[in-house]
Amino acid sequence: MKPESISKRFPESDEERRALIDAAPDSASDPESAYDASDPAAVESFWRGAVVQPPRRRQPQTMDVREQSQPVTLRLSREVLEYFHAGEQGWERRIDRALQDYVEEHR
Repeated sequence: MKPESISKRFPESDEERRALIDAAPDSASDPESAYDASDPAAVESFWRGAVVQPPRRRQPQTMDVREQSQPVTLRLSREVLEYFHAGEQGWERRIDRALQDYVEEHR
């Protein structure tokens, strides 16, 4: 379900928060959801095997890499982006390696 606006400010007072909670509907319909969020049994079934994990931390870059890298703006085809995004994190590094291989082959 897409939010109407992402620029709304967070309610600062307890009264504002209570008013928002009171105004919220008892149930919602989201055709893109994998389950009916209004059905407690469906929610329980969907989340039964879930495992809570902390967010993955980015690997610290070595000083070497930072000194050699240059930030750029680059337009790539959707096909290329989808290919490099389809793996784990580090898609920019994979693009850099592919370009380094290309440079080495064409020197």
